[in-house]
Amino acid sequence: WIASNVGGTPNLQLLVAPAKANCEEEWTPVLNPETQQPLFDGTYECALEEITTFSNHVVVEGRQGGIPRIWVLSLEKENEHQVLVTKSERLEFTEEAHDVGLAEHYEFNVDKIVVGYTSLITPTQGLEISLNDPSESSRTVLKQRAVPGYDKNMYGCERTTVKSRDGTTDIPVSLVYKKRRHGTCQEWRTGQYPRVCLRSIWFQRGSRIHVHHCAASQSGYHLCCRPCSRRRGNGSTVV
Repeated sequence: WIASNVGGTPNLQLLVAPAKANCEEEWTPVLNPETQQPLFDGTYECALEEITTFSNHVVVEGRQGGIPRIWVLSLEKENEHQVLVTKSERLEFTEEAHDVGLAEHYEFNVDKIVVGYTSLITPTQGLEISLNDPSESSRTVLKQRAVPGYDKNMYGCERTTVKSRDGTTDIPVSLVYKKRRHGTCQEWRTGQYPRVCLRSIWFQRGSRIHVHHCAASQSGYHLCCRPCSRRRGNGSTVV
C-alpha cells in the first residue's frame, strides 16, 4: 500500500504494488468496488493523510469537505500476493462538524478499532468500532471526557457554507447554538469545545445569517459586522 503524489498531483494518491524492489511500473490505483474509479486520485476533492493496514481491512485517514474523515476498506485475498478491495465505507457521524482520528493500534489480526472523536457539542470520546459493521448503531463509547454541569441535549451544531464576496467560492462555516423554545441563538466557533467564541449572534432567516453583536474569538479569529437599521427594524445586518 503506497501513498504518493507521483505525477504531480496536489494530494496523495492511494496505490498498491507487489512487495518487491523496483516495481514502480506496477503501481496501480486502488479502485472503488462500486464505481471502479480511484478511491483517492490525488485531486482536491479528497485528501489522503494516513494508511493503517490490518489482516482483512485497511483504514484510511484524510479530509473531505474540510472535515477529518476515516474510511474502512474491506479486503479479500485473491492469492498469496494479491488482495482485492470488496467494500469501501466512510465512517459517518450525526454531527456534521466534527474531528475524528484513529488511535494507535499494535495488533494486526483485529476486527475492531478505536477512534478519538469530538465535535462542537460532544466532549472527546474514545469509540470502539467494528471493522465488519462500522455503523453508528454498533459503536461502543469506551471513554468520554467528563464536563460537570454540561447537557449536550441543550445544544446543536451545523455545518454550512457562505459565498465569498466575489461569489465564486463556498466558504465552510461551523455553527454551534443553544436550543431555545422561541428562536435559536447561535454562535460561530473556530476552536474546540468548550470555549465560547462569539456572543449575541442570531441565525435563521432562510439560508441567510443575521448578526446583532460581535466579539473577538478566544482563538484569535474575528467576525466583523456593522449594525444596519435600514435593512431591518430590529437592527440586524446580514454577513
